[in-house]
Formats: sequence, structure tokens, C-alpha cells
Amino acid sequence: MKAKHNKKRNTAFIFEALSQEMTKAIVSKDETRKKKVVSIVRSHFKKGTELRKELELYQSLSEHSEFDKEVATRMVQEAKRIHSTVSPKKLFLEQSALINAINKGLSKSVFSNFVGNYKYLATISQMFNSDAKVKERVLMENTIADAMTKDADNQEMKPVDGIVYKSFVKNFNDAYSLVLPDTQKELLGKYISSVADNGLEFKVYMNEEVGRLKEEVKKSLETKEITEDTEMKESTTQVYQMLEEMAKKPIDEELIQQVMNIQNFVVEVES
Repeated sequence: MKAKHNKKRNTAFIFEALSQEMTKAIVSKDETRKKKVVSIVRSHFKKGTELRKELELYQSLSEHSEFDKEVATRMVQEAKRIHSTVSPKKLFLEQSALINAINKGLSKSVFSNFVGNYKYLATISQMFNSDAKVKERVLMENTIADAMTKDADNQEMKPVDGIVYKSFVKNFNDAYSLVLPDTQKELLGKYISSVADNGLEFKVYMNEEVGRLKEEVKKSLETKEITEDTEMKESTTQVYQMLEEMAKKPIDEELIQQVMNIQNFVVEVES
């Protein structure tokens, strides 16, 4: 892949970098910065924009669900076809406005946020925008199709540029040293993405996660350690009741914090 990759012109990379920025703001309880990130995402990734259209294409190719190779290849071709209807001029102008909003409203450091699947997003970008020879294009398409047929956790996502990647990691670790459990990372990730899609997918996820936590808490109530400890049994029962009542509550940051606390509780009980 000889074409130079410009991360600031990679729509999915910018979205992921903003997602990391919002996660940091939520965890550090920086309400002002969180609102700025939300405002930028809502304004620039709203429906009808070329940015939103391109982002959805990136996301469709980032769903690693062990697809059949033939299906994955067809998805890549369909994504390319739809991408050809994206206006390069409009997209460039929208990207420029987004970059400007980030530089002025947040800071250039956003572009140094660590994005774990950087290489993969770069490959998609190069496939969408490459004037490469037929052989190089086919190899890129095949790389993406192969990735879609494997479990995401087992993929090797090396960076396009090792120096740039190491810089991302360093800056991310310096600014965001708090390590969250995988369940909480997923929760925050879904919440951040919901800013751009009216929260429908996040509502489905929250229902599933609350259901999972209810099952885990219910099982813990049957363990010897808790049944023989009056205080623990009472606390666990209260947690279960909280989960029962969540269906009646609106999904907001207070509810998300409660779910994160219960996720911690479940981890502690299981350990």
C-alpha cells in the first residue's frame, strides 16, 4: 500500500478519536469537555451528511462476526459501490469543517488519541480512495474480507506506520492511564456511538446488559458465600431490585453509572 494515509482525512479514525476523547471526559467527570465532544459529533455526523454516510460504510466493514468469505467479499464490493456515490468535494469540505471544530473546540491532541484498529481503518480508507493498480486494490479488498471472517479479538492490527502508532499509544496512556474492565469499555463505547444514531442500538444493548447482570446477580444469590452472610445477601438483593427498576428509568448518565457500578459488583462477586 504505497499511497500515503492521512488520518485526519479518515472519517472513521476521527470518529474513534472523538469517542476516546469523550470516554476520557466521562471517566474524569469533565462535563464541559464531554458536552463539547457531543456537540461536535452531533453537528458533524448527523444524518444526511457525507461524513455520516462514509462512517456507516466503515462501520459495516468493521463488524467482525466471522462471516463466510463469500459474504464478506460481497459486503466489501457493495460498500465500495455505495462509497462511489459519496461526493468527494462535499466530504472534503465536511472533513475540513470537522477538523477545524476539533482544533478550535477541543485541541489537536485529539488526533493523537490511541485507536486500536488504526491499521484496519487505514486499509479501508486506502481502498475507498486509492488510485492503486488493480493488484494492490484486490489485495486491500482481500485483506478487509479476510478480517471480516475472523474473530476481532484474534486479529493482528499492526499500524501502517510503527512510529505513528507508538506515538498514539504513548499519548493515550499519558492522558488516559485508567484501565477499565472490558464490560465497561463496551458500555461506554456503545454510549458514545449512540450520540450519532439517536441511541437506538444503545437501548437494545442496555436491555441486554441489564438482563445479563440480573442473571449474574440472581446466580450469586444462590451461592454459599452470600446465602450465609446476611449483610451480603441483603446488599445483593438490593442490587437485584435496582436492576428490576431500571426498565422504568430513562437512559441517562446516572443510569449508566449505576450499571457500571453493578458491573464492578458482579466482577467482585465472581472473583
